[in-house]
Amino acid sequence: MSWIHCLNASVFVTSLGLAMSIYMIPIYAQYFNASYFDLGLLGLTRSLPYMVIPLIAGYFSDRFNRIFIYSISIAVNSLSMLALSFSNTLTHIYIAQILGGIGISFFWPIAETILSEINNSEERIKSYSQYNISWSLAFLIGPFTGGVLVQFLNLKGLFMLSCIIIILSTVPVIMVSRRYKSIRTLRSSGFSFNISLIKMYCSIIPYSIVYASTVYIFPGYANLHGLSEFQISVLFTVFGLARIVSYYLTPCITKFNLSRLLLIISLLMSGSMMLIGLFPGTYTFIVSLFILGFSLGSFFPLTLNMISNKLPVEGLGFGVGLYEAIFGFGFTVGPLLNGMMANTFNPELSYIIIGLLALLIIPLIDKFND
Repeated sequence: MSWIHCLNASVFVTSLGLAMSIYMIPIYAQYFNASYFDLGLLGLTRSLPYMVIPLIAGYFSDRFNRIFIYSISIAVNSLSMLALSFSNTLTHIYIAQILGGIGISFFWPIAETILSEINNSEERIKSYSQYNISWSLAFLIGPFTGGVLVQFLNLKGLFMLSCIIIILSTVPVIMVSRRYKSIRTLRSSGFSFNISLIKMYCSIIPYSIVYASTVYIFPGYANLHGLSEFQISVLFTVFGLARIVSYYLTPCITKFNLSRLLLIISLLMSGSMMLIGLFPGTYTFIVSLFILGFSLGSFFPLTLNMISNKLPVEGLGFGVGLYEAIFGFGFTVGPLLNGMMANTFNPELSYIIIGLLALLIIPLIDKFND
């Protein structure tokens, strides 16, 4: 078993522990009379660290042992679940959410940085694909598993179980540490923020806004148009499956021109968001969520690989951290932007505008030097 497989096993186990409980936190908060404002603030508390901490994590990972920092992220994530299991007030839940936000802000960027050290572009994109399948599969089965287990455990028991599962992910990390050796050879491309690299980083903003609008705003929009909670859960199962399919196919489609692929992916994002706004309905939502799952899933490994090709190993941590920090910015701003437009105009028009916003990706990736 290679160190890459061990790392992906660790990513899967940690993600499973998170996915089993993360969607139960708002329900748990309501036991302590949390208002809708409190629930929104809880989500913001968890997402805000992702706008800054990935840069800090990346900076330190370029200077210290990356596996050690990755292990710290697992410890903080498990501690956040432990804190939830002992929470007795809404304030305690806020503290646990802050810990959770810090934990995931270290977890994803460091894992991606370790994989980015692979010099061969084709091998790296394959590793990204396997890594994405690992965490997305966990988030596909995790919520259902948590929903079943909570029938036998109370929520505190579920949080404690999640804590134990996350701790278990340190077993494959030990195996990684024995096999993995940080690569210190510079790539010939060097590290400089040329205009093409800046444009590629900027393309992450509309991508993450589309992503956040799909995850945070669409469920309420679908419910507004008559879909039940069960139907919405089925839609997001379709979304998750399409995302996994895209990760599986990514190594194959990289044989084509990457700039043209990203052009097609951007058009798919834009078109699917516009469909949601123009023709709201069950069948439209099914098609749109599948297209969104595939296009959003494809965008990440392709752009991260293209950016990684421009970075030396000594700057990988900061470069990947910057990618994730920009993503965190768009993920925080996206739902606020969509919500404001929906209130100012109407919900349907907000999706059309977000769809048009996705078209901004095209000039940013046009003629990017693959």
